[in-house]
Amino acid sequence: MRLPRQLRGVKIFVSIVLVTSFVLLVRKQHSYTIDKTSASSVSSSSEDDPEFTLKTLSLEIARLLNTTTAECRKLRVMGGRPRCSDCRKCLVDGNKPVCFDPAVIPTPLDCLVLSVGIGNDFSFDKAAARYGCRVISLDHTMPNWTHTAYGPRSHFLNGGLGVNDTSIMFTLVTKDQPQGRLHFSSFFTLDTLLELIDATNRTIDILKLDIENMEWNILDRLLRSKSSALNRVKQLSVEIHLEALMKRYKDENEAFDAFGKVYGILWRLEEVGFSLVYAALNSISNVTVTLDDERIPVYQEVLYVRTNGKK
Repeated sequence: MRLPRQLRGVKIFVSIVLVTSFVLLVRKQHSYTIDKTSASSVSSSSEDDPEFTLKTLSLEIARLLNTTTAECRKLRVMGGRPRCSDCRKCLVDGNKPVCFDPAVIPTPLDCLVLSVGIGNDFSFDKAAARYGCRVISLDHTMPNWTHTAYGPRSHFLNGGLGVNDTSIMFTLVTKDQPQGRLHFSSFFTLDTLLELIDATNRTIDILKLDIENMEWNILDRLLRSKSSALNRVKQLSVEIHLEALMKRYKDENEAFDAFGKVYGILWRLEEVGFSLVYAALNSISNVTVTLDDERIPVYQEVLYVRTNGKK
């Protein structure tokens, strides 16, 4: 698959500028409580225990990721391949949930799937193509792959979804080359990607994000953008990374910035018309953190479906 002319000669940058986070927090003294009526405000109270309120924000994040807000009656799993640690224990990885209810079911031979983040596992992408969808697969960490058609209705782009259109040269570390190698790749906004594949203004039946903690920057960008592209997504499948809950922060304000960004994005997804229909612990990365005796999965597979228009 040849890239269109507008991609030729893209300027190389040393680093990619990530979009700034939502302005979610209002700081006053040294402790905070959550205003659950708004994702963009956190009020303060000098009487509250700051450690407790930070935990409360974490628990709110967990609630938003574990409380389904709609039902999918015909939920199916597509793709997946076994990963075995030994001959006795095998787990399935790469499988993704898809809703086949009438309101959001992909129409065979007239559906579009954007699969961002492959990791050399095309099982979901090939399953979607066999179903009858046009599948565009993107990954910027697969140096042995070029822009190419790899099957019927299936194309691979050596690039990624980005917060802006740019190209970078970076050091890519792989199992074969643990010392790293220089790798060049391009990143596109969702609007630019749709233009490149001649799908401007069309419905995106499934947008799959499996991009190792970068989902927060991408979702932030999509929710803040004036583009209507996100409004045309019918199903949003995301591998969620809550590594923010495990990180050590220099102070409480930094922690609230990180936690507040995640909370605001999850809240805004519901506000713009997405409903959570599926959430499950990632079977391969079974990691949890414990807050107030509640275990919160750090890595989850979630599926949102569009149930109404933008509020």
